[in-house]
Amino acid sequence: MVQVQYNFEYILAQNKALRPPLQEQRRARRARYDEARQLARDGAALLKAQFGIERVLLVGSLLHFEQFRLNSNINLAVWGLNSRDYVRAAHALQRFGSDILFDLGMMEQADPYLQMALEIEGLEL
Repeated sequence: MVQVQYNFEYILAQNKALRPPLQEQRRARRARYDEARQLARDGAALLKAQFGIERVLLVGSLLHFEQFRLNSNINLAVWGLNSRDYVRAAHALQRFGSDILFDLGMMEQADPYLQMALEIEGLEL
């Protein structure tokens, strides 16, 4: 058995050395989160205006900062999107010029239990 002895000053120094990178990562994540939330609002407005979407809910990791990661996407649950317009709508969202991807879920085709869960958890846009 190997016994490891830590010096309190060493641990404190390591902790201080790690703090700035962690703070910078959190700032970067917050900036990306804010950008994604704005894109979600803009995307919902675009879907309603151009495709006659009746209702848009924001769902997924973008609902809570703690769950959001730098590679998270924007998950939108939509009602009233004609299936023939799905690809055009998804393409229109990607033209916002961001590298954050959108996922569209057509709720008329979703399981009723999923619809109910999203209605409880989602954020109306």
